[in-house]
Amino acid sequence: VIGGGYTGLIASRRLQTLGVKTAVFDSGPIGSGASSRNGGKALVGLKKNASVVVEEYGTELGKALWNASLLGIDLVKNIISEEGIDCDFEQNGSVYLACKPRHYDHMRRESEWLDKHVMYSRTNVDHRDLRGEIGTDCYFGGVIDKASAGLHPGKWVRGLAEAALRAGVTLCAEMGVLRLERQSGKWILFTKKGKVTAQEVLVATNGYTGNLVPSIQRRVLPVGSYIIATDPLSTALQKRISPNGRLFYDSKWFLKYFRITRDGRMLFGGRTTISPNQNLKQSARILRQDMTIMFPELAQQSVSH
Repeated sequence: VIGGGYTGLIASRRLQTLGVKTAVFDSGPIGSGASSRNGGKALVGLKKNASVVVEEYGTELGKALWNASLLGIDLVKNIISEEGIDCDFEQNGSVYLACKPRHYDHMRRESEWLDKHVMYSRTNVDHRDLRGEIGTDCYFGGVIDKASAGLHPGKWVRGLAEAALRAGVTLCAEMGVLRLERQSGKWILFTKKGKVTAQEVLVATNGYTGNLVPSIQRRVLPVGSYIIATDPLSTALQKRISPNGRLFYDSKWFLKYFRITRDGRMLFGGRTTISPNQNLKQSARILRQDMTIMFPELAQQSVSH
C-alpha cells in the first residue's frame, strides 16, 4: 500500500485481517499529510448535492454514492469502537450555512429531494432561528445533518496506525516509492531504501500522487486549505458561538469551516487561495480577519496554532 493516510491505513488493516500480508510505504512520517492536518469533520453527503449526482450518474450509482457517505461515518465510528481509539469523537451534527438567500432556497429544495428520493431527513433552519445554532448574523439560513461527527484528526490517524500495527501490518515511514515496474507477473517497488516485490499494489496517495502513477496524477488536483486555532475560550463564549456543539461549513466557493474543539478552541479554516503552497503566516492573517468579522468577540483571542 503506497500512502500512509486514512485510506492506506484503513485498507491495510482490513487486508491484513483478511489474511493478506500487507505493508504500507510513505515518503514521510505515517499520517503526516492532510490525514493529520484537517478540520476533523466526518460529514454527510458529497461535494455535489445528491440530486445532481443522481442526475449525472444515474439513480443506482448516485444513490449508492450517497449511501456510501453515510456508511463512511459508521465505518469511522465502528473502527473507533473496535480499536478503542481516543480521538475526541463527537456526533453532534453539522450545519451547512447559506451565504446568500438563494443558497438557502437551494438547500431547502435539496432537503425536499433527499426526503423524497433517499428517505433522508435533515432540518432546515431559517435566518430567524439560526441564532439558536450559531453566534453570528452573517448567514441567511442553514441545514442540520445530525449524523455528521467531529474528531481530532491527528489522534485518529495515529490510532489507525496503531490498529494497523496490531493487525500485523508493516509500516514503512520515510520510505517513499520512487517508481513501479511490472515484472514476471509481480510488482517491483523501487524505494529510497531498496527494492520490494509485491503481488498487488494499492495506490492511496491522493493529493500527493506526483508522477508515480501518471494516470492517477492527471485525475487529481491538489487544492490548498488552511486552518488556525485559538487558545481555549471560556465556557460561556464557547456556548455563545456554538450552542449545540455543531460542526459548521458554508456555501461560499472559497468556503469557511469551523468548530469548537474538545479542548475549547475555535478551529477556523478555509480556502484563502487554491494553492497548496501559500505562506502560512499570510494565510493565518486572512483567516483571522475572516474569523473576527464573523465573531468580533474573538478579536482579542490569541491564535496559538
